[in-house]
Amino acid sequence: MWRALSHRAHRRNARRAWILTSLTALAVSLPAPLSGHGVTGTDRLALICMHLAAGTVLIPVLALTIRPSRRPADDAVAGPGGQAAVAAKPAGGSAHAAGSQ
Repeated sequence: MWRALSHRAHRRNARRAWILTSLTALAVSLPAPLSGHGVTGTDRLALICMHLAAGTVLIPVLALTIRPSRRPADDAVAGPGGQAAVAAKPAGGSAHAAGSQ
C-alpha cells in the first residue's frame, strides 16, 4: 500500500489519490475484525468501531499533510523556497552596471 501511495504522491491530485486509496484499504481491511474465531458479537462490534474511528481520524489528518504539487512552470518562475526571483538593482541607483561604462 505504501508503494502505491508514494507513487501517487507525485501526481497533481495527490490528496484525492491518498483519500481514495486509503478508503479502499480501509474497506478491504474491515473483514479482519469480523473473521476472528471465538470473538463475541460485542467484541466484533467494538473492533469494527475502533477500526472505523481510526480511519475517520487518520485519513483526513494525513491527507492534510500532503502538500499540493506545483506545476513545472511554477518552478521556473519561483526560486528556492517558492519565492519568485527578483532582479537585483545595482547599488547607487544607476541603471548601468559599474563595469559597463
